[in-house]
Amino acid sequence: MHTNTNTLAPVNWEIIQQKLGLSITQQTADTPPAGPRSTQAITSLETLMQRRCKDGERTSHLTTLAGTLLANHFSEAECISQCLAWNKQNIEPLDSEKVITTCKSIIATDQRNHPDRYPALVNSLPLFELERGRIDKYLSSPPAPRRWLLTELVVLGKVGAIIAPGGSSKSQLMLQLAVSIATGIALAGHWEVGETGAVIVFFAEDDDDEIHRRLYRIQNHLAMIGHGAALKPLKDRLFIFSTIGVDTLLTKKGTSGEVSATVTVDRIIALARQVPDLRLVIIDPGSRFRGGEENSNEDATRFVEALEKLAQQTGATVMLAHHANKFSTSKGDVNQDASRGASALTDGLRWQMNLNRPTDAQATALNLPREALGKFVAATVTKTNYSAIPAPVLLERGQDGYLSAVNAAQAQHNAEQMAIVSILKVLSEQAIPISARTLEERYGGTSKTLKMSKHRVREVVRFACDRGYLCGGDRKPLMLSDMGKDWVRCLPSAAADATRRAIIAPRKKYQ
Repeated sequence: MHTNTNTLAPVNWEIIQQKLGLSITQQTADTPPAGPRSTQAITSLETLMQRRCKDGERTSHLTTLAGTLLANHFSEAECISQCLAWNKQNIEPLDSEKVITTCKSIIATDQRNHPDRYPALVNSLPLFELERGRIDKYLSSPPAPRRWLLTELVVLGKVGAIIAPGGSSKSQLMLQLAVSIATGIALAGHWEVGETGAVIVFFAEDDDDEIHRRLYRIQNHLAMIGHGAALKPLKDRLFIFSTIGVDTLLTKKGTSGEVSATVTVDRIIALARQVPDLRLVIIDPGSRFRGGEENSNEDATRFVEALEKLAQQTGATVMLAHHANKFSTSKGDVNQDASRGASALTDGLRWQMNLNRPTDAQATALNLPREALGKFVAATVTKTNYSAIPAPVLLERGQDGYLSAVNAAQAQHNAEQMAIVSILKVLSEQAIPISARTLEERYGGTSKTLKMSKHRVREVVRFACDRGYLCGGDRKPLMLSDMGKDWVRCLPSAAADATRRAIIAPRKKYQ
């Protein structure tokens, strides 16, 4: 290979032959043609070559010069020759052997880090140094205890995902998870935090106003149910970025058609290093952060590798929000294959939870009325590499959007209470009292105001009368009792809903 020597020191092949035992014929035959060198690159190299260094500056400058030469497609022999030529003009030249040794070390590192620059070596260059694979360290001492982000559920420092159809509250759950890790407050009142610390969240579909609304409601809800003191670290531990309009692709397809990691991965790592005690990085949704073909397993694997690099370099868990595929959404399937796109995504994850509207089977088992299903989300762990798969957890959406875990009895009770509230509100809006029969005819039916069958309306009216919220019935007009009027006055207030939930929900894990 030959270079433009008008501005650079000439290649001294005699020295190279003596020191490395290379011949010009071998070097030019085994080395591919150099890539194009821009005018800017030549100018930069000229500046580096012309700098005269003194003691204390030489080794650092030599390292920069050698790395720049290699990055600009100079061969190994050319790199060493140019460095030797530069060294001769120094105020106090280094020993030539020192220059060659330093260059060879830099070349060896460059070959490991950039094997694509050395096609002739790719087939023979070991992927790892053999010593790195020795197992002595595993045999001589017990392993470190596993560290949990959420106790016995999510391991610290790994990659996981929450898979859900649109509108299933996955972003809400992600934000609640962020608050839980930052404060130590149990997630949804159910999942205990293993290690608290800082959290970075990237929301690619929610703007600052929506993030503000959600976080403000979460804070108010938790303060209302007695967690005010625990919220104090939140402002110093939680960092949220809306990335709408920002190129945040972690992987991108190049001109060759192959997908590879982008500089965004390293930029997020640089951001993370500014945050002490980082425990969690949330990416929502995955589709806004990955390039390539969504159904390509190879492209999905490159994306998982980018997420793994984030986890390894930061020590934090990386949690991805991802959409479910259309088939699982329409059929209500709850399994590992529910994620949209290539199966390699789920294969590469260490943990996966699916969120979905309760299936017919779940609704029947919980004895939930159909009109109440929209208020509940089933959270099912479908993959975990580090613990047994736990039973699904039923989450209830409150008036403020907050997700709270409930057991079957609580779900039934809460659904019944909300059905009563719906009827109380309708009756309170009547100009004159109406009978139960008129209520059924006018407002009953799944397509009408109450979204309940007439039979269900009759049943809920009976519950309301039995519990003292209504009086009348038996062909008499229905009237709200004082207790019923008080309840209607308080609802649908987020604060009242939080208070009600705090009274109803016991402080323990739900079975």
